[in-house]
Amino acid sequence: MNIGEHISLTDIYSELRLVDGLVDVKELKLIQKTTSKHSQTTFNFNKNLSSDGRFLRVPKNVVMEVKDLFSDINGVVS
Repeated sequence: MNIGEHISLTDIYSELRLVDGLVDVKELKLIQKTTSKHSQTTFNFNKNLSSDGRFLRVPKNVVMEVKDLFSDINGVVS
C-alpha cells in the first residue's frame, strides 16, 4: 500500500474468492490491532468507510498494512 491509498473492499473480496476451495465470502471485517507488533495509533474504520461500504478512506499521511498474514487474516468456515 502507498501512503494515503484508499483500501478497496471490493478488491479484497475478489482476491479472497480466488483462494482454492473457497466457495464464497459472506462478510469482510477490517479490525485495527494495537499490539506491540502493530501501530499504537487509533483509526476509526467505521467513520472512514464509504457510504456504500466499497472502500475505506485513508488519510494522506497514513499507510495501512498487514503485518503478519498468518495472524492478521482470519476466516470462519460454516
